[in-house]
Amino acid sequence: MLAPDVVMQEIWRQLQRVVLGAHAPPVPKDSIIAAFGEAMAWQLPMHRRTATGRDPTPLRAVRLTEWGQLVVRGVDEGPAAQETTLTAEYLF
Repeated sequence: MLAPDVVMQEIWRQLQRVVLGAHAPPVPKDSIIAAFGEAMAWQLPMHRRTATGRDPTPLRAVRLTEWGQLVVRGVDEGPAAQETTLTAEYLF
């Protein structure tokens, strides 16, 4: 059985081949995540998308994980509030 990190590295490598082309030089994921982090409006509240619209609870982006997943917590909660890592949720 492959370790999760090995699987994620291979997925990342294959995704780059699809997006950039088979002969393009690899781009380190850290640089892509950093660029996304610089472009993101961290101060704006977000809401999770639901099947019927959006969840009324406002969320604040805290940071990106090493794989680019967004970590959030409630807007009205302090720094000690529980953080949630979003993996497949859509925000708007």
